[in-house]
Amino acid sequence: MAGATGLAALIAVLNLPSSSLLSSTCWSSCLSGLWFLMLDKGVPRHPGPLKVRPHWEALALQSEYVELVAVNDSFITTEYMVTLDLAKGVYAKFIDWDEQMFDQETCTPAHSANTAISEDLGQVEYVLSDRTGTLTENIMIFRRCCMSDTLYGENNGDALKDARFLDAVSRNDPDIAKFLMVMALCSTVVPIKSNDGTITYQAQSQDEEALVTAASKLNMVLASKDSNTAEISFNGCKFYYDLLDILEFTSDRKRMFAVVKDV
Repeated sequence: MAGATGLAALIAVLNLPSSSLLSSTCWSSCLSGLWFLMLDKGVPRHPGPLKVRPHWEALALQSEYVELVAVNDSFITTEYMVTLDLAKGVYAKFIDWDEQMFDQETCTPAHSANTAISEDLGQVEYVLSDRTGTLTENIMIFRRCCMSDTLYGENNGDALKDARFLDAVSRNDPDIAKFLMVMALCSTVVPIKSNDGTITYQAQSQDEEALVTAASKLNMVLASKDSNTAEISFNGCKFYYDLLDILEFTSDRKRMFAVVKDV
């Protein structure tokens, strides 16, 4: 693709002088009737046939050529930018089609969010990692939780597989429901619903996404959310809340608050 882009740019550059020369030649052929331009010292001051000397004709041809090159100079940039944008779009599609960048566990292919990703990747020289999942596999497991002096997930280290926890969820235990409701609402996660009804979550941090995803696996699904309202689905029932205010997590307070109101 890089060779195709360079070839297109070279064709655009070579096409400019030829088009300018052709235009200047055609324009100069029309000068014979323009007596008022005084291209010759012996030009009469009245209309009549113009006898242009050879050196004056060559000078006029060069002048017109330079003028047309200056006028058409911007077309080089336009053609080159269009070709470059098309090439970057194809580069992005190659990333999406790359079978080696397909995650078999989650069945997730690579996705280019913008066409400039190939240009950005080409400028990378060093990759720095802070060892918090940048280069390593960052898997979050909802291992344990405690409600009403009852600890769930202590046996197998995964609360989502604890039979007692799943039974309490199916019985609509009020403490469990309130706990899961807080997990789903107290976040900045935004649910994205696809055409087939599947809901995916986008969040500023993986911690929030992991908590909301864990709540959804326990039937507390954050169905929709905007800046003012949120919809929760739990065991076939829907709940609506007005989002009054959200105090996001900070490293100083080490906590997060969400002020909501039942609708």
